[in-house]
Amino acid sequence: LRAYRAMASSTDLDLVLVGPAGWGEDPEWGDLPAERTHVLGRLDDTDLACAYAGARVFTFPSIWEGFGLPVLEAMAHGTPVVTSADTCMAEITGTDAGLLVPATDARALADALEAAAGSEHDRLAAAGIPDSGPGGVTVTSAGVSDEEAGNPIDRRAARVLRDAGYAVPDHRARQI
Repeated sequence: LRAYRAMASSTDLDLVLVGPAGWGEDPEWGDLPAERTHVLGRLDDTDLACAYAGARVFTFPSIWEGFGLPVLEAMAHGTPVVTSADTCMAEITGTDAGLLVPATDARALADALEAAAGSEHDRLAAAGIPDSGPGGVTVTSAGVSDEEAGNPIDRRAARVLRDAGYAVPDHRARQI
């Protein structure tokens, strides 16, 4: 919110927050432009896909994340990503498919969002998973097949990869 607050007067981007309320304190909306701030809450898979596809840029400034599925989903939709430099997100985006910034640096996040929505947009959109080509993804998690995995995160990751055009053969680590 601090990053959007820092850039709100210089951008035409809306802030769209998707997902359940986070942990900790309630956010202070304060001086955020009400007509450009949208809190959608949890979305079903169809609406979530529309949100990813319709976003000019996706940001995920996570301090801690176990896998980073939202980053993978955004990339699968060709949406430029701005995410945390100090978590596993860097492993997902690599050096080409996302802009990486410290999660708690609001100014760096605002600058990266402006770049991802502007001068870096086309490059980042093209670097997403759908355009990385065959053999571009290695699945190392045991349980990526939705037929064999009991974990809903693993099933969703398999679906995202399949939707991006990759064959996900089974639950063992494979080059796909």
